[in-house]
Amino acid sequence: MTPESGGGGGTPTDPDPGPPAATPTGRAAQIATILAVLCGIAVAWRRAWTCDDAFISFRYADDLAHGLGLVFNPGERVEGYSNFLWTLWCSLGIRLGRDPERWSIASGIAAYGVCLALLGTQTLGLRRRFGAAATALPAAALLGAVHPDWTIFASGGLETSLFTLLILCGYVLLVLAYYGDWFPNPWYAKSIGRAWYGQGGTYVGLYFARYWALLAAAPLVLATAVSLRRSPSIAMNLRREWSDRSGLAAGFAVVATLAVARIGGDFMFARFLIPATPFYLILFELGLYRWRPRGRWTEVLLVPAAAAAIVLTPPPMRGGERVAGISNEWEAYSPQFCARVRQQGEALRRYFDRLPIRVVFMGAQARMIYYARPWVAIEGETGLTDRTIARQNLPKRGRVGHEKRVPIAYLTARHVHLALGPVVGLDDYVPPVAVWFDSVECQVIHWDPPLMAALGARGARFPDFLPRLDVYIGRMDQVSDARVREDYRNLRHFYFDQVRDERRERAFRSRLERAR
Repeated sequence: MTPESGGGGGTPTDPDPGPPAATPTGRAAQIATILAVLCGIAVAWRRAWTCDDAFISFRYADDLAHGLGLVFNPGERVEGYSNFLWTLWCSLGIRLGRDPERWSIASGIAAYGVCLALLGTQTLGLRRRFGAAATALPAAALLGAVHPDWTIFASGGLETSLFTLLILCGYVLLVLAYYGDWFPNPWYAKSIGRAWYGQGGTYVGLYFARYWALLAAAPLVLATAVSLRRSPSIAMNLRREWSDRSGLAAGFAVVATLAVARIGGDFMFARFLIPATPFYLILFELGLYRWRPRGRWTEVLLVPAAAAAIVLTPPPMRGGERVAGISNEWEAYSPQFCARVRQQGEALRRYFDRLPIRVVFMGAQARMIYYARPWVAIEGETGLTDRTIARQNLPKRGRVGHEKRVPIAYLTARHVHLALGPVVGLDDYVPPVAVWFDSVECQVIHWDPPLMAALGARGARFPDFLPRLDVYIGRMDQVSDARVREDYRNLRHFYFDQVRDERRERAFRSRLERAR
Protein backbone atom coordinates (compact mmCIF):
# COMPACT_ATOMS: atom_id res chain seq x y z
CA MET A 1 0.00 0.00 0.00
CA THR A 2 1.42 3.38 -0.98
CA PRO A 3 1.62 6.43 1.26
CA GLU A 4 -0.84 8.25 -0.96
CA SER A 5 -3.50 5.64 -0.34
CA GLY A 6 -3.75 6.74 3.28
CA GLY A 7 -3.46 3.15 4.41
CA GLY A 8 -3.38 1.68 7.86
CA GLY A 9 -0.79 2.07 10.54
CA GLY A 10 1.03 -1.21 9.79
CA THR A 11 2.80 -0.07 6.64
CA PRO A 12 6.42 1.14 6.67
CA THR A 13 5.29 4.44 5.19
CA ASP A 14 3.19 5.41 8.19
CA PRO A 15 4.77 7.63 10.81
CA ASP A 16 6.15 6.24 13.99
CA PRO A 17 3.13 6.29 16.34
CA GLY A 18 5.48 7.47 19.06
CA PRO A 19 5.08 7.01 22.76
CA PRO A 20 1.59 7.14 24.23
CA ALA A 21 0.76 9.59 26.97
CA ALA A 22 1.65 7.03 29.66
CA THR A 23 5.34 7.02 28.71
CA PRO A 24 7.85 9.30 30.49
CA THR A 25 7.59 11.81 27.62
CA GLY A 26 3.81 11.82 27.88
CA ARG A 27 3.94 12.18 31.65
CA ALA A 28 6.39 15.06 31.25
CA ALA A 29 3.94 16.79 28.92
CA GLN A 30 1.16 16.28 31.46
CA ILE A 31 3.30 17.69 34.27
CA ALA A 32 4.32 20.65 32.09
CA THR A 33 0.64 21.34 31.32
CA ILE A 34 -0.24 21.26 35.01
CA LEU A 35 2.66 23.60 35.80
CA ALA A 36 1.58 25.93 32.98
CA VAL A 37 -1.96 26.08 34.37
CA LEU A 38 -0.80 26.65 37.95
CA CYS A 39 1.79 29.27 37.01
CA GLY A 40 -0.60 31.06 34.68
CA ILE A 41 -3.31 31.17 37.34
CA ALA A 42 -0.81 32.39 39.95
CA VAL A 43 0.39 35.23 37.72
CA ALA A 44 -3.17 36.15 36.73
CA TRP A 45 -4.23 36.20 40.38
CA ARG A 46 -1.31 38.43 41.29
CA ARG A 47 -2.33 40.81 38.49
CA ALA A 48 -6.05 40.65 39.30
CA TRP A 49 -7.89 43.92 38.71
CA THR A 50 -11.28 45.30 37.73
CA CYS A 51 -11.69 48.02 35.13
CA ASP A 52 -14.34 50.72 35.43
CA ASP A 53 -16.30 49.42 32.42
CA ALA A 54 -17.11 46.24 34.36
CA PHE A 55 -19.22 48.19 36.82
CA ILE A 56 -21.72 48.95 34.05
CA SER A 57 -22.47 45.23 33.88
CA PHE A 58 -22.34 44.95 37.66
CA ARG A 59 -25.10 47.55 38.07
CA TYR A 60 -27.30 45.71 35.54
CA ALA A 61 -26.57 42.45 37.34
CA ASP A 62 -27.28 43.99 40.75
CA ASP A 63 -30.62 45.43 39.64
CA LEU A 64 -31.59 42.06 38.16
CA ALA A 65 -30.60 40.23 41.33
CA HIS A 66 -32.71 42.60 43.43
CA GLY A 67 -35.85 42.34 41.32
CA LEU A 68 -35.64 45.56 39.31
CA GLY A 69 -35.04 43.75 36.03
CA LEU A 70 -32.08 43.78 33.67
CA VAL A 71 -31.85 47.59 33.65
CA PHE A 72 -29.31 50.24 34.52
CA ASN A 73 -31.94 52.71 35.74
CA PRO A 74 -35.32 51.52 37.07
CA GLY A 75 -37.96 51.59 34.34
CA GLU A 76 -35.50 52.28 31.49
CA ARG A 77 -35.08 49.26 29.25
CA VAL A 78 -31.80 50.08 27.53
CA GLU A 79 -29.39 47.25 26.75
CA GLY A 80 -26.20 49.05 27.72
CA TYR A 81 -24.04 45.95 27.95
CA SER A 82 -22.61 43.72 25.22
CA ASN A 83 -22.01 40.65 27.40
CA PHE A 84 -25.42 39.14 28.18
CA LEU A 85 -24.21 35.78 29.51
CA TRP A 86 -21.49 37.42 31.60
CA THR A 87 -23.98 39.89 33.09
CA LEU A 88 -26.31 37.01 34.01
CA TRP A 89 -23.36 35.17 35.53
CA CYS A 90 -22.48 38.21 37.64
CA SER A 91 -26.11 38.51 38.70
CA LEU A 92 -26.05 34.90 39.87
CA GLY A 93 -23.00 35.68 41.98
CA ILE A 94 -24.72 38.69 43.55
CA ARG A 95 -27.83 36.60 44.17
CA LEU A 96 -25.64 34.08 45.99
CA GLY A 97 -24.30 36.85 48.20
CA ARG A 98 -20.93 37.23 46.46
CA ASP A 99 -19.17 40.51 45.80
CA PRO A 100 -19.31 41.00 41.98
CA GLU A 101 -15.68 42.14 41.77
CA ARG A 102 -14.36 39.01 43.48
CA TRP A 103 -16.87 36.79 41.67
CA SER A 104 -15.84 38.13 38.24
CA ILE A 105 -12.12 37.92 39.03
CA ALA A 106 -12.37 34.33 40.24
CA SER A 107 -14.58 33.35 37.27
CA GLY A 108 -12.32 34.98 34.71
CA ILE A 109 -9.14 33.45 36.09
CA ALA A 110 -10.84 30.06 36.27
CA ALA A 111 -11.81 30.38 32.58
CA TYR A 112 -8.22 31.32 31.76
CA GLY A 113 -6.95 28.25 33.61
CA VAL A 114 -9.35 26.02 31.66
CA CYS A 115 -8.06 27.59 28.41
CA LEU A 116 -4.49 26.66 29.33
CA ALA A 117 -5.60 23.15 30.25
CA LEU A 118 -7.38 22.79 26.90
CA LEU A 119 -4.25 23.92 25.07
CA GLY A 120 -2.28 21.32 27.03
CA THR A 121 -4.74 18.55 26.20
CA GLN A 122 -4.40 19.52 22.54
CA THR A 123 -0.68 18.77 22.82
CA LEU A 124 -1.40 15.37 24.34
CA GLY A 125 -3.94 14.72 21.61
CA LEU A 126 -1.41 15.61 18.94
CA ARG A 127 1.08 13.17 20.45
CA ARG A 128 -1.48 10.38 20.46
CA ARG A 129 -2.43 11.10 16.86
CA PHE A 130 0.86 12.11 15.25
CA GLY A 131 3.29 10.26 17.49
CA ALA A 132 6.90 11.33 17.94
CA ALA A 133 6.62 13.92 15.17
CA ALA A 134 4.39 16.04 17.40
CA THR A 135 5.84 18.48 19.88
CA ALA A 136 6.73 16.96 23.25
CA LEU A 137 6.33 20.22 25.15
CA PRO A 138 2.83 21.73 25.56
CA ALA A 139 4.11 24.78 23.70
CA ALA A 140 0.76 26.56 23.35
CA ALA A 141 -0.08 26.13 27.04
CA LEU A 142 3.39 27.24 28.18
CA LEU A 143 3.38 30.33 25.97
CA GLY A 144 -0.17 31.15 27.04
CA ALA A 145 0.90 30.97 30.68
CA VAL A 146 3.60 33.62 30.18
CA HIS A 147 1.57 35.90 27.85
CA PRO A 148 1.44 39.18 29.86
CA ASP A 149 -1.76 40.63 28.46
CA TRP A 150 -3.62 37.33 28.57
CA THR A 151 -2.81 37.04 32.26
CA ILE A 152 -3.95 40.66 32.67
CA PHE A 153 -7.28 40.18 30.91
CA ALA A 154 -7.87 36.88 32.67
CA SER A 155 -9.52 39.22 35.18
CA GLY A 156 -10.51 42.83 34.57
CA GLY A 157 -14.17 42.22 35.42
CA LEU A 158 -15.19 41.88 31.76
CA GLU A 159 -16.22 38.91 29.65
CA THR A 160 -12.90 38.60 27.79
CA SER A 161 -11.73 35.45 29.54
CA LEU A 162 -15.08 33.65 29.29
CA PHE A 163 -15.44 34.62 25.62
CA THR A 164 -11.95 33.32 24.89
CA LEU A 165 -12.81 30.04 26.59
CA LEU A 166 -16.04 29.67 24.62
CA ILE A 167 -14.46 30.15 21.21
CA LEU A 168 -11.56 27.89 22.17
CA CYS A 169 -14.13 25.25 23.17
CA GLY A 170 -15.73 25.84 19.78
CA TYR A 171 -12.42 25.06 18.09
CA VAL A 172 -11.94 21.91 20.18
CA LEU A 173 -15.47 20.71 19.38
CA LEU A 174 -14.97 21.41 15.68
CA VAL A 175 -11.69 19.46 15.70
CA LEU A 176 -13.36 16.52 17.44
CA ALA A 177 -16.42 16.67 15.23
CA TYR A 178 -14.46 17.21 12.03
CA TYR A 179 -12.47 14.07 12.58
CA GLY A 180 -15.60 12.15 13.55
CA ASP A 181 -18.71 11.89 11.44
CA TRP A 182 -19.63 15.45 10.41
CA PHE A 183 -18.10 18.45 8.65
CA PRO A 184 -17.75 21.60 10.80
CA ASN A 185 -20.02 24.54 10.13
CA PRO A 186 -18.28 27.76 9.06
CA TRP A 187 -17.67 30.36 11.71
CA TYR A 188 -19.34 33.70 11.00
CA ALA A 189 -18.10 36.93 12.54
CA LYS A 190 -20.89 39.40 13.06
CA SER A 191 -19.84 42.91 12.19
CA ILE A 192 -20.75 45.66 14.61
CA GLY A 193 -21.06 49.32 13.68
CA ARG A 194 -19.32 50.68 10.64
CA ALA A 195 -15.92 49.55 9.51
CA TRP A 196 -12.85 51.45 10.70
CA TYR A 197 -9.95 49.55 9.25
CA GLY A 198 -7.44 52.35 9.76
CA GLN A 199 -7.84 52.40 13.53
CA GLY A 200 -8.28 48.64 13.61
CA GLY A 201 -5.06 48.17 11.69
CA THR A 202 -3.26 50.35 14.21
CA TYR A 203 -4.71 48.30 17.06
CA VAL A 204 -3.67 44.99 15.49
CA GLY A 205 -0.26 46.41 14.59
CA LEU A 206 0.41 47.52 18.16
CA TYR A 207 -0.49 44.06 19.44
CA PHE A 208 1.88 42.27 17.10
CA ALA A 209 4.58 44.87 17.67
CA ARG A 210 4.73 43.46 21.18
CA TYR A 211 3.77 39.85 20.43
CA TRP A 212 5.75 39.47 17.23
CA ALA A 213 6.79 36.01 18.36
CA LEU A 214 3.24 34.80 17.64
CA LEU A 215 3.74 35.65 13.99
CA ALA A 216 6.54 33.06 13.91
CA ALA A 217 3.72 30.53 13.65
CA ALA A 218 3.16 31.48 10.00
CA PRO A 219 6.63 30.56 8.61
CA LEU A 220 6.76 27.49 10.84
CA VAL A 221 3.41 26.23 9.57
CA LEU A 222 4.30 27.06 5.96
CA ALA A 223 7.65 25.29 6.18
CA THR A 224 6.01 22.27 7.80
CA ALA A 225 3.34 22.15 5.09
CA VAL A 226 5.99 22.17 2.36
CA SER A 227 7.97 19.48 4.18
CA LEU A 228 4.93 17.24 4.54
CA ARG A 229 4.09 17.51 0.84
CA ARG A 230 7.60 16.39 -0.06
CA SER A 231 7.82 13.59 2.50
CA PRO A 232 6.81 10.10 1.33
CA SER A 233 7.14 8.78 4.88
CA ILE A 234 3.96 10.45 6.11
CA ALA A 235 0.63 8.82 5.31
CA MET A 236 -1.79 10.98 3.35
CA ASN A 237 -4.49 10.77 6.02
CA LEU A 238 -2.12 12.25 8.61
CA ARG A 239 -0.98 14.97 6.23
CA ARG A 240 -4.60 15.86 5.61
CA GLU A 241 -5.39 15.82 9.31
CA TRP A 242 -2.47 18.13 10.10
CA SER A 243 -3.56 20.46 7.29
CA ASP A 244 -7.16 20.49 8.52
CA ARG A 245 -6.15 21.22 12.11
CA SER A 246 -3.82 24.02 11.12
CA GLY A 247 -6.32 25.39 8.61
CA LEU A 248 -9.06 25.46 11.21
CA ALA A 249 -6.83 27.20 13.76
CA ALA A 250 -5.66 29.68 11.12
CA GLY A 251 -9.28 30.35 10.17
CA PHE A 252 -10.20 31.17 13.77
CA ALA A 253 -7.12 33.35 14.21
CA VAL A 254 -7.50 35.27 10.95
CA VAL A 255 -11.25 35.81 11.16
CA ALA A 256 -11.03 36.95 14.78
CA THR A 257 -8.18 39.33 13.92
CA LEU A 258 -9.96 40.75 10.86
CA ALA A 259 -13.16 41.23 12.87
CA VAL A 260 -11.21 43.26 15.42
CA ALA A 261 -9.56 45.28 12.64
CA ARG A 262 -12.91 45.98 11.01
CA ILE A 263 -14.53 47.52 14.09
CA GLY A 264 -11.49 49.64 14.96
CA GLY A 265 -10.21 47.56 17.86
CA ASP A 266 -10.59 48.81 21.40
CA PHE A 267 -9.22 51.57 23.59
CA MET A 268 -7.67 48.91 25.87
CA PHE A 269 -4.43 47.54 24.42
CA ALA A 270 -4.58 43.84 23.47
CA ARG A 271 -7.98 43.04 25.02
CA PHE A 272 -9.93 42.40 21.82
CA LEU A 273 -7.17 40.15 20.46
CA ILE A 274 -6.97 37.89 23.51
CA PRO A 275 -9.65 35.56 22.02
CA ALA A 276 -7.50 35.17 18.89
CA THR A 277 -4.32 34.46 20.86
CA PRO A 278 -4.90 30.74 21.64
CA PHE A 279 -5.14 29.99 17.93
CA TYR A 280 -1.83 31.68 17.14
CA LEU A 281 -0.33 29.55 19.93
CA ILE A 282 -1.93 26.40 18.48
CA LEU A 283 -0.45 27.28 15.07
CA PHE A 284 2.97 27.78 16.65
CA GLU A 285 2.73 24.35 18.25
CA LEU A 286 1.51 22.71 15.03
CA GLY A 287 4.40 24.41 13.23
CA LEU A 288 6.85 22.43 15.35
CA TYR A 289 5.53 19.20 13.80
CA ARG A 290 8.07 17.49 11.55
CA TRP A 291 10.91 19.57 12.98
CA ARG A 292 11.17 17.80 16.31
CA PRO A 293 12.29 14.43 14.84
CA ARG A 294 15.31 16.21 13.39
CA GLY A 295 16.54 16.98 16.86
CA ARG A 296 14.86 17.82 20.12
CA TRP A 297 17.10 20.83 20.41
CA THR A 298 14.86 22.58 17.86
CA GLU A 299 11.85 22.43 20.15
CA VAL A 300 13.88 23.06 23.28
CA LEU A 301 15.28 26.23 21.76
CA LEU A 302 12.22 27.57 19.94
CA VAL A 303 9.69 27.35 22.78
CA PRO A 304 11.84 29.15 25.41
CA ALA A 305 12.91 31.69 22.78
CA ALA A 306 9.27 32.44 21.95
CA ALA A 307 8.43 32.64 25.66
CA ALA A 308 11.28 35.08 26.24
CA ALA A 309 10.11 37.24 23.33
CA ILE A 310 6.54 37.29 24.66
CA VAL A 311 7.61 38.19 28.19
CA LEU A 312 10.48 40.58 27.52
CA THR A 313 9.18 42.66 24.60
CA PRO A 314 7.82 45.82 26.26
CA PRO A 315 4.32 47.15 25.55
CA PRO A 316 4.07 50.00 23.03
CA MET A 317 2.82 52.40 25.70
CA ARG A 318 3.31 52.89 29.43
CA GLY A 319 1.03 54.17 32.19
CA GLY A 320 -1.24 56.90 30.96
CA GLU A 321 0.42 57.18 27.56
CA ARG A 322 -1.89 56.71 24.58
CA VAL A 323 -1.13 55.69 21.02
CA ALA A 324 -4.03 56.49 18.65
CA GLY A 325 -6.27 56.59 21.73
CA ILE A 326 -5.15 53.13 22.87
CA SER A 327 -3.74 52.77 26.37
CA ASN A 328 -2.36 50.04 28.59
CA GLU A 329 -5.46 50.28 30.75
CA TRP A 330 -4.41 47.79 33.41
CA GLU A 331 -1.58 50.00 34.63
CA ALA A 332 -4.00 52.73 35.67
CA TYR A 333 -5.79 50.56 38.24
CA SER A 334 -3.54 50.44 41.25
CA PRO A 335 -5.02 48.95 44.44
CA GLN A 336 -4.80 52.39 46.03
CA PHE A 337 -6.75 53.99 43.18
CA CYS A 338 -9.47 51.32 43.26
CA ALA A 339 -9.81 51.55 47.04
CA ARG A 340 -10.05 55.35 46.90
CA VAL A 341 -12.75 55.33 44.21
CA ARG A 342 -14.73 52.69 46.05
CA GLN A 343 -14.50 54.75 49.24
CA GLN A 344 -15.76 57.80 47.34
CA GLY A 345 -18.65 55.83 45.87
CA GLU A 346 -19.67 54.47 49.27
CA ALA A 347 -19.49 58.00 50.68
CA LEU A 348 -21.83 59.20 47.94
CA ARG A 349 -24.17 56.33 48.70
CA ARG A 350 -24.72 57.64 52.21
CA TYR A 351 -25.88 60.95 50.71
CA PHE A 352 -27.91 59.47 47.84
CA ASP A 353 -29.66 56.71 49.79
CA ARG A 354 -33.45 56.69 49.13
CA LEU A 355 -33.35 60.07 47.34
CA PRO A 356 -34.71 60.38 43.75
CA ILE A 357 -31.41 61.77 42.52
CA ARG A 358 -30.30 61.78 38.89
CA VAL A 359 -26.65 62.06 37.94
CA VAL A 360 -24.48 62.05 34.83
CA PHE A 361 -21.07 60.37 34.95
CA MET A 362 -18.20 59.66 32.62
CA GLY A 363 -17.26 56.10 31.65
CA ALA A 364 -14.22 56.06 33.95
CA GLN A 365 -16.53 56.70 36.92
CA ALA A 366 -18.59 53.53 36.50
CA ARG A 367 -16.90 52.04 39.56
CA MET A 368 -17.90 55.03 41.67
CA ILE A 369 -21.47 54.94 40.34
CA TYR A 370 -21.85 51.26 41.18
CA TYR A 371 -21.08 51.87 44.83
CA ALA A 372 -22.92 55.22 45.00
CA ARG A 373 -26.17 53.67 43.69
CA PRO A 374 -28.01 56.84 42.56
CA TRP A 375 -31.59 56.26 41.45
CA VAL A 376 -30.82 57.29 37.84
CA ALA A 377 -27.34 57.45 36.33
CA ILE A 378 -26.62 58.49 32.74
CA GLU A 379 -23.27 57.56 31.22
CA GLY A 380 -22.31 60.70 29.32
CA GLU A 381 -19.16 59.73 27.42
CA THR A 382 -20.22 56.79 25.27
CA GLY A 383 -23.99 56.44 25.66
CA LEU A 384 -23.64 52.85 26.84
CA THR A 385 -26.73 52.93 29.01
CA ASP A 386 -28.84 55.50 27.19
CA ARG A 387 -30.65 54.94 23.90
CA THR A 388 -30.79 58.61 22.90
CA ILE A 389 -27.08 59.28 23.38
CA ALA A 390 -26.07 56.04 21.71
CA ARG A 391 -28.12 56.79 18.58
CA GLN A 392 -26.57 60.16 17.86
CA ASN A 393 -24.93 60.64 14.49
CA LEU A 394 -21.17 60.25 14.47
CA PRO A 395 -19.78 62.98 12.22
CA LYS A 396 -16.17 62.02 12.87
CA ARG A 397 -14.28 59.31 14.67
CA GLY A 398 -12.51 59.83 17.99
CA ARG A 399 -11.13 57.57 20.68
CA VAL A 400 -12.64 54.12 20.23
CA GLY A 401 -15.51 53.63 22.65
CA HIS A 402 -15.55 57.29 23.73
CA GLU A 403 -17.06 59.03 20.75
CA LYS A 404 -20.62 60.00 21.68
CA ARG A 405 -20.87 62.81 24.21
CA VAL A 406 -24.10 63.64 25.96
CA PRO A 407 -25.82 66.84 24.74
CA ILE A 408 -26.21 69.29 27.63
CA ALA A 409 -29.80 70.04 26.61
CA TYR A 410 -30.58 66.35 27.02
CA LEU A 411 -29.39 66.43 30.63
CA THR A 412 -31.68 69.30 31.52
CA ALA A 413 -34.56 67.65 29.64
CA ARG A 414 -34.00 64.54 31.78
CA HIS A 415 -33.93 66.70 34.96
CA VAL A 416 -30.43 65.49 35.84
CA HIS A 417 -29.34 67.04 39.13
CA LEU A 418 -25.58 66.47 39.32
CA ALA A 419 -22.54 65.93 37.11
CA LEU A 420 -20.01 63.65 38.81
CA GLY A 421 -17.33 64.44 36.25
CA PRO A 422 -16.46 67.23 33.82
CA VAL A 423 -19.07 67.57 31.08
CA VAL A 424 -17.89 69.46 28.00
CA GLY A 425 -19.82 72.71 27.58
CA LEU A 426 -21.66 72.54 30.89
CA ASP A 427 -20.23 75.80 32.27
CA ASP A 428 -21.61 77.63 29.22
CA TYR A 429 -25.08 76.21 29.81
CA VAL A 430 -25.72 76.52 33.54
CA PRO A 431 -24.19 78.61 36.35
CA PRO A 432 -21.11 76.91 37.87
CA VAL A 433 -22.36 75.72 41.28
CA ALA A 434 -20.31 73.04 43.04
CA VAL A 435 -21.43 70.66 45.77
CA TRP A 436 -19.10 68.68 48.00
CA PHE A 437 -19.84 65.21 49.39
CA ASP A 438 -16.94 64.72 51.79
CA SER A 439 -13.96 64.76 49.37
CA VAL A 440 -16.03 64.29 46.20
CA GLU A 441 -16.81 67.42 44.21
CA CYS A 442 -19.76 67.46 41.80
CA GLN A 443 -21.42 70.18 39.74
CA VAL A 444 -25.09 71.02 40.03
CA ILE A 445 -26.98 70.88 36.72
CA HIS A 446 -30.50 71.34 38.04
CA TRP A 447 -31.24 73.05 41.35
CA ASP A 448 -34.08 71.16 43.00
CA PRO A 449 -34.75 72.95 46.34
CA PRO A 450 -36.23 69.98 48.26
CA LEU A 451 -33.50 67.64 47.05
CA MET A 452 -30.71 70.09 47.80
CA ALA A 453 -32.18 70.68 51.26
CA ALA A 454 -32.17 66.92 51.87
CA LEU A 455 -28.55 66.65 50.75
CA GLY A 456 -27.60 69.60 52.92
CA ALA A 457 -29.27 67.95 55.92
CA ARG A 458 -27.02 64.94 55.34
CA GLY A 459 -23.89 67.06 55.39
CA ALA A 460 -23.34 68.00 51.74
CA ARG A 461 -21.59 71.36 51.36
CA PHE A 462 -22.65 73.88 48.72
CA PRO A 463 -23.41 77.59 48.42
CA ASP A 464 -27.04 78.44 49.00
CA PHE A 465 -28.16 79.30 45.51
CA LEU A 466 -31.42 81.13 46.20
CA PRO A 467 -29.95 83.91 48.44
CA ARG A 468 -27.24 84.41 45.81
CA LEU A 469 -29.92 84.66 43.16
CA ASP A 470 -31.75 87.29 45.20
CA VAL A 471 -28.54 89.32 45.51
CA TYR A 472 -28.09 89.15 41.74
CA ILE A 473 -31.69 90.27 41.15
CA GLY A 474 -31.15 93.17 43.52
CA ARG A 475 -28.20 94.49 41.51
CA MET A 476 -29.45 93.44 38.08
CA ASP A 477 -29.95 97.07 36.92
CA GLN A 478 -26.18 97.48 37.11
CA VAL A 479 -25.57 94.54 34.74
CA SER A 480 -25.49 94.92 30.95
CA ASP A 481 -28.46 93.81 28.89
CA ALA A 482 -26.41 91.18 27.06
CA ARG A 483 -25.11 89.72 30.31
CA VAL A 484 -28.57 89.60 31.91
CA ARG A 485 -29.94 87.89 28.80
CA GLU A 486 -27.18 85.28 28.91
CA ASP A 487 -27.52 84.74 32.66
CA TYR A 488 -31.29 84.37 32.38
CA ARG A 489 -30.88 81.75 29.65
CA ASN A 490 -28.53 79.73 31.85
CA LEU A 491 -30.73 80.18 34.91
CA ARG A 492 -33.70 78.85 32.99
CA HIS A 493 -31.76 75.66 32.23
CA PHE A 494 -30.55 75.48 35.81
CA TYR A 495 -33.70 76.46 37.73
CA PHE A 496 -36.65 78.29 36.23
CA ASP A 497 -37.63 75.74 33.54
CA GLN A 498 -38.02 73.06 36.19
CA VAL A 499 -39.05 74.94 39.33
CA ARG A 500 -42.08 77.21 39.56
CA ASP A 501 -40.76 80.51 40.99
CA GLU A 502 -42.86 83.28 39.43
CA ARG A 503 -41.60 86.07 41.68
CA ARG A 504 -37.92 85.67 40.84
CA GLU A 505 -38.47 84.90 37.17
CA ARG A 506 -40.75 87.93 36.77
CA ALA A 507 -37.85 90.17 37.83
CA PHE A 508 -35.78 88.88 34.91
CA ARG A 509 -38.58 89.24 32.41
CA SER A 510 -39.32 92.80 33.51
CA ARG A 511 -35.65 93.72 33.26
CA LEU A 512 -35.35 92.32 29.74
CA GLU A 513 -38.61 93.93 28.61
CA ARG A 514 -37.29 97.35 29.65
CA ALA A 515 -34.16 96.68 27.61
CA ARG A 516 -36.08 96.34 24.35
